[in-house]
Amino acid sequence: MDPTIPPRAPALSDDTCLFGVWHLPTLGQATVLHHAALALEAEAGVAEALGTGWYKDGWFPVLVALDGWLVCVDTTGSAGPVGSLFVWDTHAANDPFDLRPWFPNLTDMVTAMVAAYRHGRITPTQGYTELTDLPRESRPLAY
Repeated sequence: MDPTIPPRAPALSDDTCLFGVWHLPTLGQATVLHHAALALEAEAGVAEALGTGWYKDGWFPVLVALDGWLVCVDTTGSAGPVGSLFVWDTHAANDPFDLRPWFPNLTDMVTAMVAAYRHGRITPTQGYTELTDLPRESRPLAY
């Protein structure tokens, strides 16, 4: 397999839906998404144009949205403290020089999800769930 050609994006299903549009990828799917994001930015010439890319080599997807957004853990501290979670969206064009973590770590994100479940704001359901009226500690989930 040519490492410069991104593999096909993984299929998502109701079985992988965590809440809203967010899905839990398998390790294999996350690896495919990681390489595809790097290849997409390389093909677009982002790093050459800006001196840095939006998607960092040390990021690894832990959640994927139906529209292609990725929630990635920073494994190397390339954009924030090691373990920080960042949202990568090909359409958002976030400032690569001022990236801000979505959550400081996976524990805080899961804590926010549990609080939203306990308050009945996220219900175990298949398909899309609108995240409205979230408790304060869960509001970042409605990114």
